[in-house]
Amino acid sequence: TFGVLGIQRDELPHSAMIAWLLDPCGRHGLGPTMLREFLAEAYPEGLPAALLLALPKARTRCEEQRGECRVDIVIRAGSELTLVIENKVEATECLGQCDAYFKAYRSEPGARFVFLTPDGRTPISATGSAAGAFRALSYRQVLLALDRSLETAAGVGPAGVTAEGRQVAESYRRTLKREF
Repeated sequence: TFGVLGIQRDELPHSAMIAWLLDPCGRHGLGPTMLREFLAEAYPEGLPAALLLALPKARTRCEEQRGECRVDIVIRAGSELTLVIENKVEATECLGQCDAYFKAYRSEPGARFVFLTPDGRTPISATGSAAGAFRALSYRQVLLALDRSLETAAGVGPAGVTAEGRQVAESYRRTLKREF
């Protein structure tokens, strides 16, 4: 679908799709499965049990504005998680961009930071403490998380993965395989 629309390398549609997939309340019916798998890719050493238990209550926002910062995706799960995702497809980082995001969100409950790019590179705009806080993630890892989510999500949401949700997720999966 992204290819038909000519947006296969546009950052905003990818951010919107990823935010939708990571939303436990999304009409896709994946429940918290995709968010859990995404976090497993970013934090392979594991996450606290309290954080994992809070994921069904998570809320997702795109393009959240805070002062001079506009973050691509922010996910909050009570006092356990504030996940800040900076997504870069073709665009380059602005000078000090990730440092500014870290400064703006580091005091949030359960603050965690992910830098998502096609190749999983580390952010050059994160220095000092911010450099250690940001986890680099590739679109290939998003694909792996989506694959695992679709395999295991039957019955997760109120009625399991919906037919429409599976169609949209599968279409996005094909885009990821083709583009990244």
